Amino acid sequence: MVTVSDGKSRPQPMRLHLSMEILQLQREELSPINHSYNKKTPPVDSKERMVNVTRQKVGGLGLSIKGGAEHKLPVLISRIFKDQAADQTGQLFIGDAIIKVNGEYITSCHHDDAVNILRNAGDLVILTVKHYQAATPFLHRSSSRDEHHLDNETSSTVGSEGSWQSPNQSPTGQHPRWIDIIT
Repeated sequence: MVTVSDGKSRPQPMRLHLSMEILQLQREELSPINHSYNKKTPPVDSKERMVNVTRQKVGGLGLSIKGGAEHKLPVLISRIFKDQAADQTGQLFIGDAIIKVNGEYITSCHHDDAVNILRNAGDLVILTVKHYQAATPFLHRSSSRDEHHLDNETSSTVGSEGSWQSPNQSPTGQHPRWIDIIT
């Protein structure tokens, strides 16, 4: 954490993240629990995107994957759990192929190896992803029994509708979200 000022206004707390490929400056924003950013439509272009995901103590990265080299498929995000880390970024979508994890290519990894890389990637995980529109309908119809939920091997509470309920929801009905200021 650092404080940043433009010289004219009061310094504000910011998060500074430095990796081998990128330097990011982020500010914290409180978002309502019933946020609209998780209802964004996936990108129509298929450009690679870098997305920071902060692992949660309960729920981990908050996503499930399918695919892998043994299936001759990319590692695809098959599910994003409501209000968990991946969902809170507002930048990840079902059908996104994970190309790199913290700068390490996983495109030739088998499924189980990709799961282990993601589980052991640390608390701040930089995912390089590319959206595959054609995979999205298949993944929406898929059965959850073949999915690996990356949750630090802790149990999540699933409501009757299948949505995750946070055990530590903010009393104000808001939760923090980090917004990129400079990348």
